[in-house]
Amino acid sequence: MADVAINLQEPCYTNETFPYEERSTDLHFPTDNLHPLREVLNRSLRDEKLAQLIHTVLENQGLDRYEKTLGSGAFGIVIQLDGTGLFDGKKLALKIIPKGYQPSSTYYEDTSSDFYNAPLSYTPSAQQETSSITPSSSPLTEQTITPLPSNSLLTGAWTISRIAKDRIIGDGVALNFPRGGSLLPAYGLLLFDGETVIYTETINYSSHQGMAVIGVISPLASGGSLAGRMISTLSMTSEEVKTFGITLAQAIHELHGQGYAHRDIHSGNILLHEDSNGKYTPLLADFGLCTKLNKRFLIWDWSQYSYIMEDLLAKTTTEPDPEFKEILASISQKIDKGSFDLLDEKVLLAQLCFA
Repeated sequence: MADVAINLQEPCYTNETFPYEERSTDLHFPTDNLHPLREVLNRSLRDEKLAQLIHTVLENQGLDRYEKTLGSGAFGIVIQLDGTGLFDGKKLALKIIPKGYQPSSTYYEDTSSDFYNAPLSYTPSAQQETSSITPSSSPLTEQTITPLPSNSLLTGAWTISRIAKDRIIGDGVALNFPRGGSLLPAYGLLLFDGETVIYTETINYSSHQGMAVIGVISPLASGGSLAGRMISTLSMTSEEVKTFGITLAQAIHELHGQGYAHRDIHSGNILLHEDSNGKYTPLLADFGLCTKLNKRFLIWDWSQYSYIMEDLLAKTTTEPDPEFKEILASISQKIDKGSFDLLDEKVLLAQLCFA
């Protein structure tokens, strides 16, 4: 599908930051005769001009059938849409990334430790080598990010999810994920250069370089988030937790195999697909901090995995499998020693599947 662009020359950047707020129900605002989606964009972005740009692009794609707001937080607002056209009959999730979000500077620091930035001895498969998204060969630092034009309205905003000269940083990496797997894929992206918003389903580095990813269209996860279920209705046996843990570990390994680290794995970023029997399969989502994999980030991803699994095991309705608990304990021990690497990751996957 060709890119669709909407251009508004008047400046539409404000310095307001997006407030953290969790919502599990719909938003009820006075409509003021506006389209419901436009109204939600106005209120969440606090910028009517940018909301108009985004809404017009979505309307042109038939992606403006607003159903409800699923939630919001530091990384954006998530809206449920009813798909039409190519997405007819599908429930979609639209994530809008807020303006003014600035990650901690430590996310871009290139520590001097040889240990943390040591190259990873991993060779992608032939399929991954031909991927349309090719990670850079150098650690991510402020110097390796393609700078925005000095006169761009993007300067100082949306720096975390970007199209660099040869790779995607942040949420846009999901455009390359296979559908039907354990990594939540993106169907399309909303890109912004300070004046123009476009919708695209493919990345052209020559024409999209320097643009910010401000929106992501994804399939809707039917079971909500793990965080929401853990404080309400989630009830799993130890065997179900083990199956859940294996699938989540495979998702992390698949992401690492593409050369990326997630860096923000927690129960709110693990979505659930609920089957007809009420069983849950995890989907790793929200790639706003996703960047090139190195040893430091690999250890961080697996430490977060370990915390989640320990929490789930503590809530099981049956006695946990001793072998599974031992495998999880071995992960924690290696992480504590700083000795977890890609070889350990492969061994872990084999142990989990065998168990």
